[in-house]
Amino acid sequence: MYSIEEKYIITAGTLATIIVAFLLNAAPVALPSIAKAFSMNNVLKNWVDTIYLLSIAVFSIPCGKICQKYGLKRILKYGIIIFFIGTLGTGLSQNAYMLLFFRVILGIASAILN
Repeated sequence: MYSIEEKYIITAGTLATIIVAFLLNAAPVALPSIAKAFSMNNVLKNWVDTIYLLSIAVFSIPCGKICQKYGLKRILKYGIIIFFIGTLGTGLSQNAYMLLFFRVILGIASAILN
């Protein structure tokens, strides 16, 4: 059987994976409203979703190697903290470029959590 600590780690990893999948699918739904709020042109609007996917693709393998080197538990904690910072920053963004920056942070955190 699993210990209590292992159950918490498995639960946190499962929830993190669900949240990453939700963010991946929720952004395109909200994109027209986001573009209107920040007065984005079509190029910037497309980058909101693309930059998130691109940063996941770029950072997945390096984050996997870091996780292998330093341990799943420690890196999962850091990933959740970075994910919280990215989510908070995305919600508090004042302009389109700030939003894109925090989407990159979310992509890095998502790569860590994957």
